[in-house]
Amino acid sequence: MRNDPAILSFTSGELSPFARGRIDVERYARAARSLENYIVTPQGAIVARHGTQFTGTASAKALVIPFVANTGNEFVIEITGHSGGLGGIRVWYGPARKLVFDNAGTWNITSTGSIATLNSPWAPADLFDTDGTPLIKFVQSNDVMWLVHPNVLPQKLTRIATY
Repeated sequence: MRNDPAILSFTSGELSPFARGRIDVERYARAARSLENYIVTPQGAIVARHGTQFTGTASAKALVIPFVANTGNEFVIEITGHSGGLGGIRVWYGPARKLVFDNAGTWNITSTGSIATLNSPWAPADLFDTDGTPLIKFVQSNDVMWLVHPNVLPQKLTRIATY
């Protein structure tokens, strides 16, 4: 008769193929062979990984940064570089998953006007290192986000309205 013991905690993550069957190792009882599409919580349980949703196409290779003002106002900042020089910043409104539009100076998500774009000081080569690591670092405090780059002065992005 086969007896499979219950695994109540996955805090050891995934086992290497070399460690499988090593019941004498203490971590064996808290590990799994594969945890594909699952996230281990600090308490040891596993939850299904969140999915993704296609919302649109970037105009060029882009750096995507979350901007969470509060629970109801979540944005995604898309920073692109243009081969002609400086790049642009587009804003996506998170809950509606829509681009923000500029209608004569008033920003909205109702698809009226042109896509709201801010100028950015970063060229395409300034966005990523040769290994794909983002060169722009960011930190957010409430409605203000600071963006820093080794070759460009720090930039401040401020949310002053709902969207």
